[in-house]
Amino acid sequence: MQAKIVGVGVDTLKVNLKRLTEGGIPDPVQELPGDLESRLKEWQEEARNEGKPLPLPPEYSFEDARLSMYPNGASAWKYIMRNDCLEIKIGPRLQLPMIASVTFQSPYLWGFGPVRAVQRADTFLCQVFGQVAMQVAQIDACVDLVGLKLPTEWERVFISHALRKRPIGEFQKDQAVYRGRKLETVNFSGHGCPVSCKVYNKSKEIKHSDKKWFELVWEKRSWEPGEEVWRVEFSLEREVLREMGLDDVYDTLRNVKRLWAYCTEEWLRMVRPGQTKNRTRWPTHPTWEKIQRAFDLYGDRALDQLGPLVREPRRVKNKERAEAAIAGYMTTYAAWDQEMAEDIDPATIFATVYDKVIERWNQRGIVPGELIREKRFLYSEKA
Repeated sequence: MQAKIVGVGVDTLKVNLKRLTEGGIPDPVQELPGDLESRLKEWQEEARNEGKPLPLPPEYSFEDARLSMYPNGASAWKYIMRNDCLEIKIGPRLQLPMIASVTFQSPYLWGFGPVRAVQRADTFLCQVFGQVAMQVAQIDACVDLVGLKLPTEWERVFISHALRKRPIGEFQKDQAVYRGRKLETVNFSGHGCPVSCKVYNKSKEIKHSDKKWFELVWEKRSWEPGEEVWRVEFSLEREVLREMGLDDVYDTLRNVKRLWAYCTEEWLRMVRPGQTKNRTRWPTHPTWEKIQRAFDLYGDRALDQLGPLVREPRRVKNKERAEAAIAGYMTTYAAWDQEMAEDIDPATIFATVYDKVIERWNQRGIVPGELIREKRFLYSEKA
């Protein structure tokens, strides 16, 4: 079967936020504006008391979804705020050379395309932190394809090259993951290295996850249900981007094709065994040639942007989970109710629960319509 490209895009994008002075240069003192730090501390304390993420005020909403403050931070990051578009990490004042780190969520990048996603976030981030510049910290570019066949002796057909200046991410951490005798994942170099690559079965990964929306991406490139999709994904960290002269996030996104060419032509190549013992002279595998050219047309809005459609599979899946939970709760309720017979009609169970729910809402002064509108805003389901 001839290989077929069904997805091309930027799957991960992380940027460092640096506050700018009025002259447009990075401020040597990266401080939070106004009373933001005290408000962050207050919100985090409330989240800890609740024991769960705390929805922030409406002014901290992006793409019709409120950011939530998480109860605990992470290594080097004191505060974490997140919605389904952005994750913002804020560190202790004066201890980091940046004011915050922002990760663009994968569905948002695929939904609007990376350039448009960054542009839409730029205004919001400036409203929160003041005038800022976005320095790229990590970018992951990937190609999804049908028909990729990895041989058991994969080490033999993959050839790596290093930058001429000095080695970047030598393959001391290459490894493969098998399920039984079937090869499912190959890692070249390791996570956190300046450059790394992962080749893996994407269909297998999304089968039991909430990433089924990827099938929308694939369908736009003639993917047919049931076809097995493999992903070739390269991750480039700040170190190698700096060596390439890429600092600003917009400059980096404008050079995605250049980065992909470097990754697939110089850093890693899949070959067909030839007559010579010198593997570097072996011809590039036809499937890898197709991978090398995958980004040639990248940037076409009709192919790269799905907009709100990316959220639709999540909405459907969340409804299915809610329906399953309700179905389970109804039978549990009936089991707890000693007055109900074992062969009770389902309509009677729902009628009984209906009366109890209405009574509960009335006691607490809950107006269902208002609560639904609030939750739609909170969960990115604005009508």
